[in-house]
Amino acid sequence: MTDHLLYLSLPPYLAQWYADECRRNEQARSDTYAPEPYRFPQPIQPIRGSLESGILELFLTKQPAAVPQDFKEGANIVLAIPSFRNRDPRIYNYLRPSAREMLQAAIHTRFQVKLFQDIHQLVGLGKARKDLTIIAWMEQHGIEVDDTNYNSVLKVFDRVRNTYTQSENRKIKKERKKVQKP
Repeated sequence: MTDHLLYLSLPPYLAQWYADECRRNEQARSDTYAPEPYRFPQPIQPIRGSLESGILELFLTKQPAAVPQDFKEGANIVLAIPSFRNRDPRIYNYLRPSAREMLQAAIHTRFQVKLFQDIHQLVGLGKARKDLTIIAWMEQHGIEVDDTNYNSVLKVFDRVRNTYTQSENRKIKKERKKVQKP
């Protein structure tokens, strides 16, 4: 692992989930894996070939001449900067604030997709209780189960599900209008 690190500030549930995803990928070949909540400042290696890794490869730059902004304050996850073919982390180890926001948004979007894919089939069809399903999902994905994290994950799921439901309802409405017009 590299000595060059990137500090990010994410909501606690998101930092724990992303760390678990990266660790799960690293340990994919081992026989066992026990998800446990991420503890700052343990560095996490981004998944090779992921969108996050692509953002780093494209937007890592040399340190600016002026003293760069210190992103360590308020950070709750540390990424080890991977080595890319034309981007040595000893030289290219600075990520501008706009690229940081892009990286954080990519992590959040991937979280939303994974959460919805995993839980929607059970909860959406009334096969399982939403609260128990979300708690079990959080435990499986290394997210510490407390009120703040639970309510945050629940809110993310509800928002994604509402967006999905509205989209499906619009499609149904559109199809009905097509059928009604001769």
